[in-house]
Amino acid sequence: MFQWKLAGLFHDVGYPAQVAADVAGSFADKLNAIKRTIGVPAPDLNFTHRLTGIEELRSGDSSLDLLQCQLDAWKLEIDANREYLDMIASGRVCHGMVSALAVLHVVDLLYQRHNPNREFH
Repeated sequence: MFQWKLAGLFHDVGYPAQVAADVAGSFADKLNAIKRTIGVPAPDLNFTHRLTGIEELRSGDSSLDLLQCQLDAWKLEIDANREYLDMIASGRVCHGMVSALAVLHVVDLLYQRHNPNREFH
């Protein structure tokens, strides 16, 4: 139940990243429309938005692999790595996925601070 409480509470923390990508994508679309109106052949402008490094934990492990373990335990047929790669390839930002990775990143930093040797008792 604790995981669901965290998910519900922090699901939308990644919204600023999604909104920023949407705004920047619209800006690129407007510039491309102007280019077509002017009639000068040139490649379309594309905006890419990605928070690099968020998928790696301080231990060097993949946060996506950790999330996948929980998805598997819940018997959800979701491939976290594939979903993440598809998000990046599409250029779209899923605020739920970014939120999960962001919260896991902060929890991992707190864990590192309070248990730097990662001892299990």
